[in-house]
Amino acid sequence: MRELREVFLRPFHAAVRDAGAISVMPSYNEVDGVPSHANRWLLRDVLRREWGFDGFTISDYYAIWELGYRPDTHGHFVAHDIRESCALAVQAGVNVEAPEPNAYVHLTELVREGVLAESALDELVTPILRWKFRLGLFDDPYVDPDRAERVVGSERSSDLALQAARETITLLRNDGNLLPLDLARLKTIAVIGPNASRSLLGGYSGVPPHDVTVLDGIKARVGDAAEILYSEGCKITIGGSWTEDTVTPSDPEQDRRQIAEAVKVASRADVIVLAIGGNEQTSREAWSRWLRVELYDVPVH
Repeated sequence: MRELREVFLRPFHAAVRDAGAISVMPSYNEVDGVPSHANRWLLRDVLRREWGFDGFTISDYYAIWELGYRPDTHGHFVAHDIRESCALAVQAGVNVEAPEPNAYVHLTELVREGVLAESALDELVTPILRWKFRLGLFDDPYVDPDRAERVVGSERSSDLALQAARETITLLRNDGNLLPLDLARLKTIAVIGPNASRSLLGGYSGVPPHDVTVLDGIKARVGDAAEILYSEGCKITIGGSWTEDTVTPSDPEQDRRQIAEAVKVASRADVIVLAIGGNEQTSREAWSRWLRVELYDVPVH
């Protein structure tokens, strides 16, 4: 409980209390064995009573259905069937089902059978209607696409996004005050790694108007002040993106050849920027795909 409140709930509390978030999505996972979409303590006691949240919750994709068992995928098995999943979510306080009605299509029959009280549905609908009125959706439910594009792509929005990106950067250690790099003292910079020249936008992202890789960003920043060398080093997966289910592991022999080449490139540079880690296929929502990971002994100079 201490870890939950001090670590996991803390940013959500700030989003609700300080930023005024009006919509919250419960998570797929369980907390102490209770799935979030059936967790009355989490969604009612903590979110609404303790934090004063007066917005609405919307389910993660098919998460209400998965309180029982969603065929061919998975489930938490805390509900006997999809009707019971529906009842559990209502009782927990999930206002909206996404992406489409699967469990909540049973609301009417569950009320008629006395499993759910009609007042329980009134309680769930109320914050949705409240915020539709506050947002003016009953006066004008349409959006001006041209205005939306101007706002999203405006200089103010871009500046805010840049500020947010800079504030999320975490410097773990700065040995010998290496950073910031002094271009007056550097002749050659090696940019190495499987994520150096790859666009990593993460899941659920559209295509932004501007997209800069690590390699391109460094080239633009350095200009003619230093020579930029590049080596991929190895691959994480073959091709692939967040939208592709199948994960194709890299070829070990090719990786070894690329790593050897990267070592040669690194030996020519005054400083090395490594862009390593995972990608959209190795860090995602636990999709049912296996990925083989091999470790190599690499000489470091």
